[in-house]
Amino acid sequence: MNMLVALLTSRDVEKLKRCIESVLPQTSDVVVVCNTLDFSFIEQARVVAEAYNLEFLVTESNGTPAKGKNSVLEIFRSRSHDYYMQVDADDYLAPDALTKLDKIVNENPDVDVVGLVDGMMTYNGTDTTGNAFFNSADIYKFANVKGSHGLRLIELGKFLAENLLQNRMLLYSKKVINSFDFDETFFGSEDVVASYKLYYNPDINYVLTDEHLYVYDLEDSGNFYAFLSNPIEIKKVLRELKVIVNEPRIQN
Repeated sequence: MNMLVALLTSRDVEKLKRCIESVLPQTSDVVVVCNTLDFSFIEQARVVAEAYNLEFLVTESNGTPAKGKNSVLEIFRSRSHDYYMQVDADDYLAPDALTKLDKIVNENPDVDVVGLVDGMMTYNGTDTTGNAFFNSADIYKFANVKGSHGLRLIELGKFLAENLLQNRMLLYSKKVINSFDFDETFFGSEDVVASYKLYYNPDINYVLTDEHLYVYDLEDSGNFYAFLSNPIEIKKVLRELKVIVNEPRIQN
């Protein structure tokens, strides 16, 4: 499969190394993209990329995760591959992820997006899955959720279960990278909003899979924590998802 993999990093050299070492046995078509406000980390990441003989690019950051993801989309738009994958460098790929993705593409030749549902994640040193984490009390402990904040989070969980489960967009076609951007007004949920916009777009072939492809490293200092622990942000994203699902052009 003619695919470019971009590793998006903003901190943590050791996790960047782990991510690189999960990808390189599967493909050499890799670029490391550094998007951070920490200028000292840029040089650390550069040294790591050079040690693995990888292309290294620095993009403009405003401190939001969506800005970093949009900078990766801009890089993708300048290339001529058939497919593109963005991996958060705090996370890592399963050993046979690209082989499985190749099979999915062969079975769905018109695919525009492959979304991973119920993916593997690490939390507090243990392995779990997205569904197990979201359906347990751990999510409330993780985000320190109480009272009405918890009720809002439950409402969001029910909405996702009924309309489109939270999923990680792993693979993009050339067509789709030219048709969307991540909304930089959302912090930590920009990928959820983008996945809904693409999934409910009748011109986009969005394929969901529960294959073991990717491991998400859940941290209490990460962007997802920042989203879950902010009741205003949860309310905002829920409102946006309801608008997307109820658009008349989608209903018809």
